[in-house]
Amino acid sequence: AACILADFITGFMQAWINNCIQSHVMREGIAHKTIECVILALAWVAWKAIVFPPSLKWIDIRVIVAIYLCLNELTSILENVNRAGIWVPKWVVKKLQGVKDKADEGELPHKE
Repeated sequence: AACILADFITGFMQAWINNCIQSHVMREGIAHKTIECVILALAWVAWKAIVFPPSLKWIDIRVIVAIYLCLNELTSILENVNRAGIWVPKWVVKKLQGVKDKADEGELPHKE
């Protein structure tokens, strides 16, 4: 939730700095953030509802969803900061995007 709030704030601030505050963009952003919160809540419900066998006890759907959403939000926060005129090294954005892309492809780390 902290990453979602930080993304919203940095997005608003960069729009303010660039004099491009638009209500339809804000409504769309709020809708996206609401959906992300619903996804987090559904992950919690799924974690409670699914009984994993002992060999798969390391799986915690809440953590997987939270990590993915945080990576997504951190990428967006860096983009907002960059658009606001604060320099962000390109390698940082690329590295974070690469990690997010691996998560998109299902290459999450797991315990043996």
